[in-house]
Amino acid sequence: MAWIGFTLLIFLCLILRRQCEDGFLSGTGFNVIGAFAGSLVTYIVVVALTGSARWALVAGVVGLAAGGFGIGLIADSGGGGDSGY
Repeated sequence: MAWIGFTLLIFLCLILRRQCEDGFLSGTGFNVIGAFAGSLVTYIVVVALTGSARWALVAGVVGLAAGGFGIGLIADSGGGGDSGY
């Protein structure tokens, strides 16, 4: 169960990266490295401490939002595309 949640977080990071580039969240600052680090680190810590994959998935999504969008406000990863110049 924990491995399925781990995989879901990885796919969610990739989907959000794509949506922030040219999807319905286009123009929103998103840092994919911060999203991966925030989601996977919090997920692993919560699984190790509680043993519950459900709470770890919730914590991973919160870490994904904090890492991806929070760091994206400071430093956008700008993974290709038109830079606007």
